[in-house]
Amino acid sequence: MNDLRILPCADTNLLQDFYTPNDFTKVNGDQIVEHNILSPLHLAALSSNNFKASPTVSYCEPSIVVFGVHHKLAPLSFREKLSLSADNFYLHNGGIIKESVLINTCNRLEIYAVVSNIFEEKQLVTLFETMVQVPINPNFFFFKKNTEAIHHLFCVACGIESQFFGEAEILSQIKKAYSTATSKGKVGPILHRVFQKSLQASKWARSSDNFIKNPTSLASIAYSLINKFCIAPKIVVLGTGKCGQQIIRTLTREGFRDIYVANRTPSLDLIKRYSLTELSLDKALGSLSQFDVLLLALGESPHIIKKCLLPKRKNKQLIIDFGVPRNIHPDCKKLNHIIIYDLEEISNLTSIPPSYVSTQTELWKANLITKAKAVWTRFEQEDH
Repeated sequence: MNDLRILPCADTNLLQDFYTPNDFTKVNGDQIVEHNILSPLHLAALSSNNFKASPTVSYCEPSIVVFGVHHKLAPLSFREKLSLSADNFYLHNGGIIKESVLINTCNRLEIYAVVSNIFEEKQLVTLFETMVQVPINPNFFFFKKNTEAIHHLFCVACGIESQFFGEAEILSQIKKAYSTATSKGKVGPILHRVFQKSLQASKWARSSDNFIKNPTSLASIAYSLINKFCIAPKIVVLGTGKCGQQIIRTLTREGFRDIYVANRTPSLDLIKRYSLTELSLDKALGSLSQFDVLLLALGESPHIIKKCLLPKRKNKQLIIDFGVPRNIHPDCKKLNHIIIYDLEEISNLTSIPPSYVSTQTELWKANLITKAKAVWTRFEQEDH
């Protein structure tokens, strides 16, 4: 795109019809305004209001970026320190960010945004640190731009960047994140198209005969571990959010009957639907030794289970911790009568051969880069 300088011959308040005052800056103290992300449509509107262009100051077109952390780069011990609610994110982001979608799951905290392309990766690291209030190890942070950012979203939506290749839960998480951002007025025409295209890409990939049809899931891993651990176990599930519900649905379908659930708020519909026994969270925490299997899926409950809540018992106890942050204190792994799996350990338990996953990942990444390039090329053509 050509370099442009906007030289106002009318009231500069006109610019505010398009963007906030933070978007443009005075140059050399005069009345020349440099704007970072004016589209050709807006330039035409300004030109029609007696604004003139000068080639001396760079005009910076919008860039699509994604930045943050995910499980392939950042260990669980680091990811569990990060906290960023959608409400706080959308309330405080602005200025350099024009459009944004926050995807926050147990394995990734990623921000998709439209920004001025003068911003560099180190500035986004600083911005991310401000948001999560945690110093970021550069080795754990990732940043992608334009075609690569779109390609990354396509791969995430298809489940090929997931802990378990091809898993479907990430797609519903993307839809929810996109819907939340839209409801808060943070999705404009650029991210709207990108996210719509990501959903289309996922549908295209998952309907292909070559795509894995029965991907591993957290619930299926839980079932496999429990099934090998003991016969007819007494199970308690702490947390009845989406993860907890999926686990309960899988276990009841596979014939487990002695299942108790505990949550901060009552889950009457779930109890009735699956014929479960409900406990208060306090009562469950006070009687953990009575259960053969503990399935932990409490959100925002770091280290709620400590060694003192797990007294020695005759038989070993299986604990699977799905929480991020982890629900169980790391010191509990020192107990000889406890077998503990957290999300990182679970990731090694898939029955799909690593060689197959590697081959399929590269194949689908190659297939999706073509679609990502087509989306970005379309943006560039429209801007010109």
